[in-house]
Amino acid sequence: AIGLSVVRDAGHRAGLPAHRCQRQHLLPVPFAAAGLCHAVPGGTGAAVLCDPCPGEVFWRFCSDPVGAELFGRTAAPEAEPAAQHGECLAVLWPHGLPRHPCMGPPGAVEAEKQKVRRKTMMLDRMEGNAELKSSVQLMLAARRLTHSVLLVGEEGLGAGFAARCIAADYLYPAGGAPAEALLRGECCRAVAKAGKRDSGQVETGIVREAISVTGMGAGGRYLVGQVTAMRSEIFNTSLSAEGRAVLLYHVEKMNEESANALLKVMEEPPEGVLFLLTADSLAGVLPTIRSRCISFAVAPVPPEQCARYCAAQGVDKKTAALYSELFDGHIGTVLAAAQDEARTAQVEKALQLAKTAADRDSYAAAVLLAPYEKDKAGAAALLTDFRAVAAAGLRQSPHAPVQGDAARRALRLADAAIQRLGAQVNPKIVLSVFAAKFRAL
Repeated sequence: AIGLSVVRDAGHRAGLPAHRCQRQHLLPVPFAAAGLCHAVPGGTGAAVLCDPCPGEVFWRFCSDPVGAELFGRTAAPEAEPAAQHGECLAVLWPHGLPRHPCMGPPGAVEAEKQKVRRKTMMLDRMEGNAELKSSVQLMLAARRLTHSVLLVGEEGLGAGFAARCIAADYLYPAGGAPAEALLRGECCRAVAKAGKRDSGQVETGIVREAISVTGMGAGGRYLVGQVTAMRSEIFNTSLSAEGRAVLLYHVEKMNEESANALLKVMEEPPEGVLFLLTADSLAGVLPTIRSRCISFAVAPVPPEQCARYCAAQGVDKKTAALYSELFDGHIGTVLAAAQDEARTAQVEKALQLAKTAADRDSYAAAVLLAPYEKDKAGAAALLTDFRAVAAAGLRQSPHAPVQGDAARRALRLADAAIQRLGAQVNPKIVLSVFAAKFRAL
């Protein structure tokens, strides 16, 4: 039978150990993989998660009835009480509550659950990525999130923002000013100086329960002093009631020495510490780090959805639509390009360069690129935007000046030039060859 009036009996039916059957604030329900759990309207609205033992689901109980939508049909007389809604909706309750609590249809139940959950979850501010958000939110609500999470997504997709949202939901389930500050990145920061192993320290931020680490070496590489400073901080300082969060951005730029320093704390982390790592590519993360994390992919949203979101953030609607097409739904890239004047000018120059590519005008391309002959970082940034415009042309975006096979060849030229700049080839030579090849597009 599914419906039982005594929690202890339900525990025995679920095959739970005796000491867990006595915990009357948790309701165990036999659970099939295809089943779902819902809060009955008026219930707590807490989320559910399979306990480490497969086939068990617990719902937190705070004096109100708890409902469970179970996989498979069950005759109503076999549950006390039960209602037939295609699948069986049964209600379990402990001693002392009315024998016949009211029940709502599955749709109303789910709406109530979503309404309660959405009151405080910062991760809901992230666009798209429904599966990622749902999985993480369920684990957070049950306080069973693994201590190391790796978020993988290209630059501009919002992996860093997602990490801050998860950290805010973990540390501050009720939201509030500290959660908002954490979303803005106003937390402690691990810093160090290149070539000085003992120079690492943690700079205090507004949010003291979170520490961010971004590589400060050449090319954004991690310095071992940053990692050791973070490690000392979380081991030597007392924890808040909710714990601490460590945000490690772009861990694909972590060398073996820094990774080994991080592994020492990831293997035996202090109680209540959550590590949130981001990377542009899963393949770029060292296997020793990757194997200790649960990984989630951060995906782009459709350009139309990206444009609506960016317009809601204050970006001009036409600009939001243009950049969302060019950058293929990469919300972070669109916002950066639209909200920073220098970045906007760079995108405009990339569009001009794409037009010279479409016209096969090597001379005009060389003139546009001349100011970057001594600016390797600026040249790489411009070529990266040019590459995005060429990729938009491959997707047949009407906003891209270069289209079809010419866009494909331009994309390959940009990739080769960016690679040569990264290999320390003279920027003047790289850009001269790049412009000269426009004749063959």
